[in-house]
Amino acid sequence: MDLNQLYYRHQLSLMSAGSASSDETRRAFIDQADRYASRINHASVGRPAKSPRRYLLRSARSILGLASRFAA
Repeated sequence: MDLNQLYYRHQLSLMSAGSASSDETRRAFIDQADRYASRINHASVGRPAKSPRRYLLRSARSILGLASRFAA
């Protein structure tokens, strides 16, 4: 899967987490987004400094401020 597909699926997971109807469903989408972020970060290591996709994604839990609420 290329980086564009990973970014797309990561974004869909975050949007789904935001509109989830239960904490359990939200947690599942957040976990999914974190897995995509990990894959993006792994694929981005070693890219040239001027590459627009060189930055690393933070986990969805930290972005959404849910680190303590949805501890793994």
